[in-house]
Amino acid sequence: MNIDRKDIDREDIDREDCLSTARELIGFLEKSPTCFHAVQSIADCLEEAGFTQLHEAEKWELTEGGSYYVTRNGSSIVSFKVPGKAFSGFQIMASHSDSPSFKIKENPEMEAENHYVKLNVEKYGGMLCAPWFDRPPFPWRAVWQ
Repeated sequence: MNIDRKDIDREDIDREDCLSTARELIGFLEKSPTCFHAVQSIADCLEEAGFTQLHEAEKWELTEGGSYYVTRNGSSIVSFKVPGKAFSGFQIMASHSDSPSFKIKENPEMEAENHYVKLNVEKYGGMLCAPWFDRPPFPWRAVWQ
């Protein structure tokens, strides 16, 4: 569903369209626990929509009106369409799929309590680790104290 913001009128927004879009997003997020899964999910959607995968190391044979995508390292993806006629401009939309996340550190194994091994990680990319610290305590917190 393509909606131009200036054309939105509250009466025109269909509740079922909104729910359908939300379900589609939730489905994508469930299939994409990592940036690698997200890129694969997007590639699958592009393939279903008729896009052709290109490889960076190969010469590209692009055709007018063609739809293409390229991945790198399984963690990034770029898609584009070649215009079928003369054009006077272009639009770019970009995002990244790897942030915020936890990255496993080099030599990550740490013994814990002489009972198990855990992995040492670092936060990456603007992570909000404790956004609730600036709020008053919840009433149930008193039960735990």
